[in-house]
Amino acid sequence: MAEELIASGVYRIDLGNEWFYVGSAQNLARRERGHRSDLVAGSHCNQIMQNAFDKYGESSFSVIERCEPEELLAREQV
Repeated sequence: MAEELIASGVYRIDLGNEWFYVGSAQNLARRERGHRSDLVAGSHCNQIMQNAFDKYGESSFSVIERCEPEELLAREQV
C-alpha cells in the first residue's frame, strides 16, 4: 500500500443495540480488517465485543476523525 494511502485516526465500531467501541489506529484499513476477521472467526480478544457481534450480527466500522499518529491517544480520549 502506498504511504499516502495509509490513514491514521479514531474509529467507531457499532455492534448493534446501541453497543459501540471507540479505538484508534495508525493504519485504519488494517485495523478494520483485523477486527472484522477476528469477530467473524469468533476469536476477538475483547469478549464484550465478541458477545455483542455474536448476538446482533454484522458490525459497522466508521472513521470518526483522521489525525497524525502522535495525536491518536489524545484524540481517542475525546
